[in-house]
Amino acid sequence: FDAICADLPWGQLTGSHTENEVLYPAALSEWSRVAASGARLAVITHEVNLFEALLEPFARLWALRDSFMVFQGGLHPRVYVFERVGR
Repeated sequence: FDAICADLPWGQLTGSHTENEVLYPAALSEWSRVAASGARLAVITHEVNLFEALLEPFARLWALRDSFMVFQGGLHPRVYVFERVGR
């Protein structure tokens, strides 16, 4: 794949923080497996602390290109844009 877009569960209406602790690293692993070199990955999540805590092991695979907060119904999720490096 050369582009991947994901709206991960935030653990509020769908899923839970505990389930996200399993889902998020699994998603990062699968995206890393299927993404071509140079692929773009865009992710939105409100589980900012969890997501950022999981990024270190994937730093050699994904270069963060942009990150910004958006506003949705009183929540402040963050959007991350990565580029797949190496292969």
